[in-house]
Amino acid sequence: MAPFAPNAVWQAGPHDHFEGYDDIRRAVEGWVGRMTDGHIDLLNLAVAGNTVLTERVDHFGFDGRPTHTPVMGAFEVADGKIVAWRDYFDTSSHGPAETDAASHQDRNAAESTHNPTVTRTNAGCRR
Repeated sequence: MAPFAPNAVWQAGPHDHFEGYDDIRRAVEGWVGRMTDGHIDLLNLAVAGNTVLTERVDHFGFDGRPTHTPVMGAFEVADGKIVAWRDYFDTSSHGPAETDAASHQDRNAAESTHNPTVTRTNAGCRR
């Protein structure tokens, strides 16, 4: 939680809004507490002034169920701390998850072929 300003806000998708260090901490702890595994494919990263934009795919296991969620995130930074974090994603992507690993690999290969300029970086967050 050190990267966050005490008065930071987090808009997690279309419904969840958290304000302040303690509220964000509780939300993240609850979220991570349900995770069984996960990693993030960072597709693109852009910086404009004090804003960092991330295009990524979050791959997490929640309550024993895998999810693969395309996300667009924005982080606003002031004095070296995150003051605002907004994640945009389609909540329907949390429906029935694809469980066939080969099918998932095939989709990733097709995406890379479709857009060969994409650099995939795994920022692992294993529990």
